[in-house]
Amino acid sequence: PVAVNAYQGPCTAASTPEAPAQWRDLSADERGRFPLPRAVASVYAAEPLRRFIVIDDAVFREGSRLPDGSTLLHIDRASLVLAAAGCAVEVPLRLLQR
Repeated sequence: PVAVNAYQGPCTAASTPEAPAQWRDLSADERGRFPLPRAVASVYAAEPLRRFIVIDDAVFREGSRLPDGSTLLHIDRASLVLAAAGCAVEVPLRLLQR
């Protein structure tokens, strides 16, 4: 995972990349301020350098800045950790495949 300082922002609880807020725990207002990209595909591998997600026909790896301005901190089998608006949030992949 990318080393960054603790995030404080729209999340009601403090969050860090190592202990991100959970999407389900955000209020509707907080969710509205947090951009969610639309993912076409994602690949998880044991080696972080082999993990990636495809958004808008472009490949993004951990540490990448996404088109909406958020940062992709971590890719897991079933979720991503994104940082935006002063908050690190774990988002289930199923929410990005709308």
